[in-house]
Amino acid sequence: LNHKKCLSYINFVKQEKRKNIKIIGKNILICLPPSIGLGDSVEYALSIKAIINSGNFTNLGIAFVGRYKDIFQRYFNINNVYEEVISNELIKKYDTIFHLTLEIKELSYQKYDRQNIEQLVTNFFSVPKFRFLRKQKNNSIKKISIFPISSSPIRTMPIDLLNYIILKFVQKIDIEIILDNRSEISNYIEKKLYLDKAKITHPKNLNQLLKIIENINFGIFMDSGPLHLAKILNKKGILISSSVG
Repeated sequence: LNHKKCLSYINFVKQEKRKNIKIIGKNILICLPPSIGLGDSVEYALSIKAIINSGNFTNLGIAFVGRYKDIFQRYFNINNVYEEVISNELIKKYDTIFHLTLEIKELSYQKYDRQNIEQLVTNFFSVPKFRFLRKQKNNSIKKISIFPISSSPIRTMPIDLLNYIILKFVQKIDIEIILDNRSEISNYIEKKLYLDKAKITHPKNLNQLLKIIENINFGIFMDSGPLHLAKILNKKGILISSSVG
């Protein structure tokens, strides 16, 4: 929709004029920014769950969750979630339209200047953070699941490190590496791996990836979506920091 060459075909679409809010009412529609990733969706969900639990609002909706509707509903039990569009009729249910990147300036450049989403949003609304109460199982480590891919090349695990981990542990424990054959970076890494030493898994869609993360025994993560989901599921594992701590 941003391409000018398409405008003649979609001339019925008008760009919304976003307006800063002056007073926050009791019925609020929170609008997410476009093109968020899995990790950001988890952080926004944590923030919004905290706002809901505060009891400060009678009605709260979330707009533009895109393909991450499952994250908000399945893991956080949040209702009034709208994927790509929301009708005028539904918008009238809310007295406050709250665009996160308009009201919280630090979130405007999240793709390039990583911020702590949960901290910024909960601070803005002055609410305590939400946390799941789950007991940690003290199971021994039977399998290591490695999530080396990030949407950013500089946050992706170096190939030498990935191969080192495989060789270090493969004689003692099962190793599974989760890749994405739709990613050029992922396909390049796969060609350089000691494939005879580890199992490679390619989830075909988001739902398959969620199921893999739900069932991991121990994870090794870069700063990526799977890390954020594993965190709320209280999975055991480690983060290898790169460009983002």
